[in-house]
Amino acid sequence: MVFGRIDPGFVIEIGDYLIRLTSRLNDNTLVYERLQGQEVKASSIMHTIRDVRIVPAPPFYLPVENLTTCIMLDLNPPLVIAPRAVVNINIGFIVDLVVVSGTDKNFTIIDVFDPGEVPKLSLYGSVDEGVICRYSKTLNPSIKKPGYTISTLSIINSTDNVVKVTTVVAPLQRMKVYYKPGSWDSMASTMVMTIKGSDTAEVELEEPRRIEGMLLSPASRAPRHIQIIPQQLMAAAKFTMQWGF
Repeated sequence: MVFGRIDPGFVIEIGDYLIRLTSRLNDNTLVYERLQGQEVKASSIMHTIRDVRIVPAPPFYLPVENLTTCIMLDLNPPLVIAPRAVVNINIGFIVDLVVVSGTDKNFTIIDVFDPGEVPKLSLYGSVDEGVICRYSKTLNPSIKKPGYTISTLSIINSTDNVVKVTTVVAPLQRMKVYYKPGSWDSMASTMVMTIKGSDTAEVELEEPRRIEGMLLSPASRAPRHIQIIPQQLMAAAKFTMQWGF
């Protein structure tokens, strides 16, 4: 099984987890379970509900929802960019896996889990002024499996110097993730990094060029989520990297 709707009788292994959805005909309910070995890690009983989906989501649900404000991408390998040049590359990075029920605009999150990889956090900046980020090394964009998405990274070197980019920190509050039902294909917002000087770069998100048939994940950040994040992130759709590249 892949992204999209799951039906009663559904059983799949994702990473270390076994996920199954069973129907109880006697009371018209569905039972959702996620197991790790013999241990039940998550379960729900859904009454008269038939629309249940597995979808990707921006990586801000794990390990605790609203804990992270950005994603830190460790470029592997680093990029060396000529003066006044623009580079566009495709990259892969982690996403959260979410089970939802309901419509795209009126849904409930039943479960959130990782693809078997422990979520990693990183502090970007100082203890007093830094932000907590989800951490991910960039991956081969040809990878198509649960827990990973593809994004376009555009880097604009507006300086007269050759620069080496090793890290990109992007805001998560406006990130959108799309998926193609019937596959593990996923695509996230385009990241645009503008290098302003030797120790400053700005990163913002743009709408991706989607593949035909892709749907917006309902688990992308929605206004109904209460966010406790730095004021600079509330006021702008971009993140200023003030500690270098």
